[in-house]
Amino acid sequence: MDNIGENEALLRSSNKFQRMGEGKKKSRLLKEAQQKDFEEIERIKRLEKFEKEDKFIKPQGMSDEEYTRKCIELQAEADGIPEAKKTINPLFKSPSITTTDFTKIYEHKYFKNRSTKSSPEVKRGPRGGRYTEDTTKEGRPYRRYF
Repeated sequence: MDNIGENEALLRSSNKFQRMGEGKKKSRLLKEAQQKDFEEIERIKRLEKFEKEDKFIKPQGMSDEEYTRKCIELQAEADGIPEAKKTINPLFKSPSITTTDFTKIYEHKYFKNRSTKSSPEVKRGPRGGRYTEDTTKEGRPYRRYF
């Protein structure tokens, strides 16, 4: 018991915890306290590692943007934040299409296959209600009131 953390020590010293039987609740509380202690120890290790290493000094010729990006990466590493994954839209994997060339984007097969329905005509009912006429999948006509 000489290798216990602060949270576990507080839990074990409480009278309420000592009166508990050997049940699931007691073991769950103990596991949660040990997990908190472990996370705290890991956080302290990361901070010590970051503080022990020399601060990143901006080399000659590095732009301000690159310097800021590098500082953020180092701080995220010290805080234990995982590196972000690059996500690529599967529609635009081919190098022939750039995301800034809108004419090519709309000529792409994805947009060609999409149906381009025009907005339905809004009609007025005999008592002043507005509706549009549409058909179900089976082909039966119906009115959609709004």
